[in-house]
Amino acid sequence: MDDNESGARATGARLAADGYAVETALGGIQALEVLQDWTPHIILLDINMPEFDGFDVAAMVRKIGAISHVGIIAMTGYDEYELRKRGSLAAFDGFFRRGECDDQLITLLEAMLDREGSCLQSSDQ
Repeated sequence: MDDNESGARATGARLAADGYAVETALGGIQALEVLQDWTPHIILLDINMPEFDGFDVAAMVRKIGAISHVGIIAMTGYDEYELRKRGSLAAFDGFFRRGECDDQLITLLEAMLDREGSCLQSSDQ
């Protein structure tokens, strides 16, 4: 979920090419609308979005019972220190700085999905 359409589409296309199911939203309100009908495993959430910023959307997602467990990755051009100055990262499960190698994003996604799978497997036993 990103307000930069070309960036959102490019990231979505890369993830889709790697076999991920992708939905794109271009702002905080549209992100929440998409989440009414679709429950992803992980949300990539831009910090700087119109209407509601990424901090706001992440906090709202954590309050919606059906999707409160979904992994959320903060995506931004800021480094993690700058982000922490702007707001709490408590609602986020991961952090990806734009401009880093796309392969690092894939590695982060795979690690989060592996953790999720481990949690699901252990709770089923």
